[in-house]
Amino acid sequence: MSIWLILGEVSLGLLTLLVLIFAVYSLAEKEGRAFWRSALLFVSLLVIQAALLVIREPVRSWLGGCIFVFSGLVFLTMVFYPLKRQALEIVGDQKKIDERDVIFARFDYEEGTEIFKQYYQSRPEYREMDEKIRKLPDLFSPSHLVKNPWLFSLADMEFNFLEHQLTQVDGAVSADRVEVAPAENTRCIKSIINYLGSDVCGICRLDQAYVYSHVGRGPEPYGQEIKNTHAYAVVFALEMDLGMVQAAPKAPVVVETGKMYVEGARISIITAGLIRRLGYPARAHTAGSNYQIILPLMFACTISLVISALLSSESIYTLKLVRRGVNIYGGKELNVLRRLRVSQVMIPEIELVSPSTPLAELATRMMSSSHSHFFVVEDDKRIHGHISLENLRPILKDYEALCDVIIASDLMNHDVTVVKADESLDMVMQVFGKFELDEIPVVDNGQLVGTVRRSDVIEAYNRETIKLDVASGLATSLRLQKKMQSKRLAVAGGFIILEVRTPRIFVDKSLDVLDLRERFGATVLTIKREIEEGEDKVSYLLPTSSTIIKEGDVLIIFGLQKDLSRFPHD
Repeated sequence: MSIWLILGEVSLGLLTLLVLIFAVYSLAEKEGRAFWRSALLFVSLLVIQAALLVIREPVRSWLGGCIFVFSGLVFLTMVFYPLKRQALEIVGDQKKIDERDVIFARFDYEEGTEIFKQYYQSRPEYREMDEKIRKLPDLFSPSHLVKNPWLFSLADMEFNFLEHQLTQVDGAVSADRVEVAPAENTRCIKSIINYLGSDVCGICRLDQAYVYSHVGRGPEPYGQEIKNTHAYAVVFALEMDLGMVQAAPKAPVVVETGKMYVEGARISIITAGLIRRLGYPARAHTAGSNYQIILPLMFACTISLVISALLSSESIYTLKLVRRGVNIYGGKELNVLRRLRVSQVMIPEIELVSPSTPLAELATRMMSSSHSHFFVVEDDKRIHGHISLENLRPILKDYEALCDVIIASDLMNHDVTVVKADESLDMVMQVFGKFELDEIPVVDNGQLVGTVRRSDVIEAYNRETIKLDVASGLATSLRLQKKMQSKRLAVAGGFIILEVRTPRIFVDKSLDVLDLRERFGATVLTIKREIEEGEDKVSYLLPTSSTIIKEGDVLIIFGLQKDLSRFPHD
């Protein structure tokens, strides 16, 4: 076997592996186009590998050498080509952009009008390109409308709604200014914008280089010089629905884009009006209203947020507390859920349906079930989707006509958020908040093994917090009892708290196996365990059913005196 053949096979193998990894990643990210292209390339590379096995020498070695050289050139290009690219450098004052030159403004120029004539006399280089674009059918033209009349009509109404909001982007400023500290103004504005529906929000100084020079569209007169004297800018972002975006270039992405423009206009117009009501000038920059402020502002605001987070993990509200020695993040309650696992609260009873379950059966079961979600699985118990009452609500009015037609696979949501049994409840609670869920399926090796509900996590949190408080108070009581040389603490109603050294028969067994409550009526409140052998240093452990008893442990148990008299002693 020649050296060229060996190098070629190694190069081809590495290239095939990289393509496979990219294909798997694309599938995980639900990037369908990238997945199918990389999958096709992966199959092609496998075919080439198979060809190397059957082709005879010397063609085989020649082909291997070509593959090695090609792979090397690809690698060198990927590594060194970006280094030769030069970054854009702005020398002197940054020139403003004229909004009249923006493509959206140019689309509004109608042939035969004075604006059309004046613009293309001053910018003749754009006319040929613009004429070609104008010959293409409009986004909401009849040729597009017939493809999906409902969705394209909806998108048309969304953008039509925006046009009717242009007069609301600016207005008179109240003469009665409310004097508030700048830090408080910042906090309130960001809180209000987040409340109104923003996913992320920031505030930064407004660089005049990021303001358009002249009006190209919107409520202000066309061609008027823009004089924006605002010192600060508020920037926020809205998350688009991934499923609708992935439908691009079809109608759903147009609808989702229009919806986000409407939501952005709603938030910005309300916020700007609020600021003006408080006595400060403000203007909303919405689609169709001439934004005046352009994209670099968002980068400036984002960079400022990142840098501030790197410089200090504390905000202006927590910094004073930290300086006084108060750390609000160091409390025991925030750590409670981190040590609890999903397996401790998950419910093994799951509502399962097959993809072919008819609507009539599904509706009957959902109405009588305590679960908010039903999970669609095949025989292998791998989850394919989930159905909630929200999925049923739109079709209930036509239930009689559809009950024998629609099946579970028609209704199920394919985007399923899952957690593993060994993950912490702290992480699960974050998932509940992020995706606004009430119930999450639990999987093990890809198979559905149970569900975890928000209410159960909250109940576990409350239970563990109470146990911490009890253990803290109990530890204090036990230290007092130790000084009094007593190992028994009487409680009302014949109950006692007893301190006993672990019997040998309990060592290396879990509390679940020992079942002390059933056998002796004893509840283990806490376990006292030596930290360093030979020294009087102990820790108090909060037991769970899986806690293993070790030699030398001291159990703090609670129960009726008559029951605990049967508790074994060495």
